[in-house]
Amino acid sequence: RTAVGADGRWACDFEPPLEHGRAVEVTVVDRAQNASDGGSLAVDATPPSGVTVAPTDGRQVTGAGETPGDVITVRDAGGQVLCRVVVGAELTWACALEPVAAEGDILTIAAEDQFGNRVESAWRVGLPRLDLAEPVLRAGARQTATARNYQPGETVALNPDATSSAAQPGAGSTDMADAVVAVLTASEGASGAGSADTSDAALSAVADANGTVVFAWTVPADTAPGERLVEARGAVSGAANARFAVEQPANSGPALTSPTLPFTGAEGVVGLIGLAGGLLLAGALLLLATRRRRQSTPDRP
Repeated sequence: RTAVGADGRWACDFEPPLEHGRAVEVTVVDRAQNASDGGSLAVDATPPSGVTVAPTDGRQVTGAGETPGDVITVRDAGGQVLCRVVVGAELTWACALEPVAAEGDILTIAAEDQFGNRVESAWRVGLPRLDLAEPVLRAGARQTATARNYQPGETVALNPDATSSAAQPGAGSTDMADAVVAVLTASEGASGAGSADTSDAALSAVADANGTVVFAWTVPADTAPGERLVEARGAVSGAANARFAVEQPANSGPALTSPTLPFTGAEGVVGLIGLAGGLLLAGALLLLATRRRRQSTPDRP
């Protein structure tokens, strides 16, 4: 039982709460005890299905609602209201945060319908990005990619060679699947962490409590030189990508050859010295023999 307010509105709290779908009869009685015909209503205890939120840099939060008129309220970790907005006719909403939230902050975003049914979810502030350990490397070398600012517990798929892949978002190229291993780096307190199997065409793992996943793989030895595109895609946060270059192998040019020589090294030098010494000795013996011959021949009158 409740009284109608000055604005013609009334509200009545049920204790205990009524279950969803229950029919309730409502009668209005004035001061003269005249009663109106009874009216009935059905209890709607179903909260909105959820809150759809887009990645945010902390200045503004945007998303989609379930029903026009639903109220979206954004709070910080301490419960302070940062903004409140009503879902529009097109089911979209945008809410400027005051004060601005920082990367890594956790926001609570709640949706409440006209019946007071409420649903809320936590959202980590930050735009997804992908960092590569090596901007330039050779085919056959190891590469590491760190996906950041995804939602904790979100599944993130890595495509290590998105350069020429036109497959579904997050799908890895099948020719690289056997050469790649995904390694999840989970921070302390993370739950649901996992790692991808090398047989998976698309490498995937679950983001840790900081929204981070680390992938490591070997670039195939037959990868052609040039720029390569790597993509990380989350089921909720969307995609981020980065590029690295595969350089020409050091031994890819024609092999250099040395001219053929008749001799090399110390043995050749020793041979030359011996030959020269032998020629000098032979010349000296020939000169000595010639002098003796002249001395032994008598002078003619």
